[in-house]
Amino acid sequence: MDQAASDISTCSTDDCPTPTSTIMTDTMFADKKDIVVPIAAAPHVEHHLVANRSFMIRTRQKPHLYLTLEHGELKLLENITVGGGWLWYCFKNCGWYGFRNTVSGTYLGHAWWDDRHRLLANAPHHRADEYFIADRQTDGGYTLLARKDDQLLPVVISEFHMLLGQAEEANGTAWEFVDTKFINMQVLLKHL
Repeated sequence: MDQAASDISTCSTDDCPTPTSTIMTDTMFADKKDIVVPIAAAPHVEHHLVANRSFMIRTRQKPHLYLTLEHGELKLLENITVGGGWLWYCFKNCGWYGFRNTVSGTYLGHAWWDDRHRLLANAPHHRADEYFIADRQTDGGYTLLARKDDQLLPVVISEFHMLLGQAEEANGTAWEFVDTKFINMQVLLKHL
């Protein structure tokens, strides 16, 4: 048994270990000699969307921005926290992808009544406003397309907001879907 596990298993109430961090980044350092990589995503691995699995949705381009539901509001965050709303269950219904947040149970969709056509995640169901198609980009990643009347519009980023509309990038924003099998989240405990 290593020293950290030994300390945890024999801790008393006086010297109980405390989490050193709840922020997840590409690399966290507990001590100079201990390196923890919470997301095991090798550079040569391409992340594909598959129905009936849970995913972390992030921009393909670095620095990654993570699609997160925080306090009921859909956000793009540079870092994600333990227990946050960054995990999405993907499924297919009549050929359309749906994304249900694993914390809130609400579905990713868009506000068609809003002139900006913002993305949100507050619907308790998977209907037309929550329908998506994933179109693979030639350079990797996927463009998410959402149904708006008789059109398919790409999900794009504009000033840290997700909108439906004309993309500034030729193919729209490229998204990656990191399967939970590639996510290794660890919380390090250390005595204070």
